[in-house]
Amino acid sequence: MHSKFRRFCERLWKDWLREELKVSADVQSRFQMDHLPEPYLRFGTARKPLCVLTTNPGAGMPHQHRKKILSGASVVDPSKTYRTAAIKMARFYTAELSGQAGTRRRGLMHLARCGGHDGFLQYESCPFHSKSLPNKKKLPELIETDPLLRDYVSLLREALRDESVVTLSAVSSKGTISPSSISTSPWLTWQAGLMDLALDRAKVLPLSKKQSRVTSALIYSRSRGNVKAILLMMGGNHLPAAEHRETAAKILRRRPKS
Repeated sequence: MHSKFRRFCERLWKDWLREELKVSADVQSRFQMDHLPEPYLRFGTARKPLCVLTTNPGAGMPHQHRKKILSGASVVDPSKTYRTAAIKMARFYTAELSGQAGTRRRGLMHLARCGGHDGFLQYESCPFHSKSLPNKKKLPELIETDPLLRDYVSLLREALRDESVVTLSAVSSKGTISPSSISTSPWLTWQAGLMDLALDRAKVLPLSKKQSRVTSALIYSRSRGNVKAILLMMGGNHLPAAEHRETAAKILRRRPKS
């Protein structure tokens, strides 16, 4: 992991514990700032991880609340580093999460392992929890107007530059999936820029079709030997079936560092 990003995350963790985070009123009102920021989580051994970019950590849970953590009633130890917390929380989610979240985590682990990785590092585009995130396309604008989030995203972009990265998104069921499915979406265009996916030379790997329409696909480009990719699914923000994940993993396959 990039050292500057890691140090920023440690400072974010300590400042949050001391209630010293300085964010805008818009951020305060939109996110659950009394719940632990989660800039990244480490699933599996992850010495050779696949990097997965997601939106934000979702609704806060009791064990993530500051009072629970400071009172010793959480899986997270306030005397330890955020790196330790990221491992502890990932283990907790692996054991406890069910439903859609659990299914997605298992699918991402399968995708990573099929590509020769020993786990995955989950990076959040925004590290703060929220019960819902309406009007997601406005999130990049909010990030740009908040100094702390602007610095966070700048360092995240730097951290992802020399890594293979994949993200997942639902798209409209109208038409067929193509690079324009990304370029016509302000949110996906922003995420593509964050991971350095070059839309002007992006390739399409169809994963499933319905009649002549591509209904799931991997849109990707290569940069400095790394793959930058977005998995697009019609009808829902979920991973494709196992056989399609195995197909996508051939593109995401880990290559030894030279």
